[in-house]
Parts: sequence; C-alpha cells; structure tokens
Amino acid sequence: MQKLNNNHKDQTALVGKYFLDHFPIGIFSGEHSPANKQEELASKYLIQVMEVFTVFDRLCRYAKYFADFLPSNDSGISVPEAIEYHLRNYVQEFYILRERIRAIVDGLKVDLVHYHIQNT
Repeated sequence: MQKLNNNHKDQTALVGKYFLDHFPIGIFSGEHSPANKQEELASKYLIQVMEVFTVFDRLCRYAKYFADFLPSNDSGISVPEAIEYHLRNYVQEFYILRERIRAIVDGLKVDLVHYHIQNT
C-alpha cells in the first residue's frame, strides 16, 4: 500500500504541475477571474481532481486505521464493533470517490467540446 500511496503522491504532483504550467496561478487562488472558457474549466477541474486525490489519500490510510485505531479493553467498544465502524467508513469513502469521479466524467461530457480536441 505504501508504494501505491507514494505513486499516487507523484501523480498528484504531476496533475498540479500540469495545471500550474498551462494556466495562470491567479485563477486557482481567486486572485483574478478566468479570462476564457478554458481557464474557467481548468479552475473547475483542478478543484474536482484534487477532491478525488484527497479521498484516495484517505482510502490509502485505512490500513493504518484498521491496525492502529482499535479501542482499549475498558472502552466499552468491542474490537468487532470498531472494525465494523472502520469498514463502514471505508465503504463510504469508496462511495464518495465514485461520486467525485462520476462528477468529473459527467462534467467532461458537457465541457469537452470547449477543449477543441479532434477525434481522428
């Protein structure tokens, strides 16, 4: 899982670099408004992609949650209850990840025409 998480961090950096290399940083910080449709869409999709990476980061940490965050014997919470709690949250995070990805895909279906991509 550590290798996957490290590779994911590299991908996050590459995506961020792409947006910062191709668009003015001010549109992402709110310093100025997008000058055209491509900048508007870049601002929109950077936020959405970073949300996907944030959820994925949380999912990558669940191995640690399962291993390290179990209740003490005197807490009144059994180990199976704690594992069930973590498992429910893990599944919920997958649902959130799916919905974030779905939002990007649905948006791209509408917005792709603004990127002037030729399908040859």
